[in-house]
Amino acid sequence: MKNIIGKLSIGALLFCAAACSGDDLPVYEDVNRIYFSWATAGPSSDMVHFSFGYEIPMKPDSIINVGVRVMGRLSDQDRPIKAEVIWAESTIAPEDIEFLPSVVPAGSRNGTLRVKLKNSDKLLTKTLWAKIRLTPNEYFHVDRNAFPVGGSTYAGLEYNIEFDAKGDIPNMWLDGSWFRNYFGAHSKVKEQWIYYMTGYTRADFTYDIEAVRATMAEKNQTLQKTVSDLEVALLPGEYAYGILSRLGRWLEAYENGTTKWPAEDPSKWPNALPGTKDPGIPLLDENGNPVEVTGSAAGTFN
Repeated sequence: MKNIIGKLSIGALLFCAAACSGDDLPVYEDVNRIYFSWATAGPSSDMVHFSFGYEIPMKPDSIINVGVRVMGRLSDQDRPIKAEVIWAESTIAPEDIEFLPSVVPAGSRNGTLRVKLKNSDKLLTKTLWAKIRLTPNEYFHVDRNAFPVGGSTYAGLEYNIEFDAKGDIPNMWLDGSWFRNYFGAHSKVKEQWIYYMTGYTRADFTYDIEAVRATMAEKNQTLQKTVSDLEVALLPGEYAYGILSRLGRWLEAYENGTTKWPAEDPSKWPNALPGTKDPGIPLLDENGNPVEVTGSAAGTFN
């Protein structure tokens, strides 16, 4: 009896193998989708801010690279990425932005959307906002916009780009830098005043990020170490304290009415509020606050 059952089972399997050819076997198929990579990282990554003001010299345009990811099969060919501006939620004009040819490379699920931002005079005083969205093409569907991460759901087909040319703070003066410790909180008036007093320029207080990256690679060191070396070379500790002492004495003399900005060269005056250029009162910044030099050198002015 067992032999009969065994022969029947083997026969059934052989019959099934013959009847169910490779073309007839059910295979799960779904469309390839694409989304911005930030959607799986959380909301803190859904935008970028870029300022042409930090570029020395200032460039006519710059390219932002935004990561994308494929949900679906790999491909043996490059697959183009398409995107558009959501104009109703943006403040840019068509001439401010351009989508460059972008692909998901063959054999990869990760790609880069390349977005060119255009510089213009309006960016000196205005920050523009572009909300962009991935669009479908023959390679990718974009019919899924909800990506659950950590109990929340994010719109993974959308990304925000904010850009201007203000360059409000030279990158050597950002929080955590030596300059920030020496000169205290930044203001435009304080910045221009320090240039007048020391002979430095904005270019001196701004490092070239590409040169910094090259030095990092050459010396195998961190960004913090590389930038710190630049700051020390420009403003050694003993020299910095001498400058801070002179700046402190000048502020005191200005408030006492014994010194003033040189009237013969108003282009070097700070852009302060009306009346603040007159000696006898503290030098005020553009927000009406007294200009002070504080930080690690406080108490060295006497």
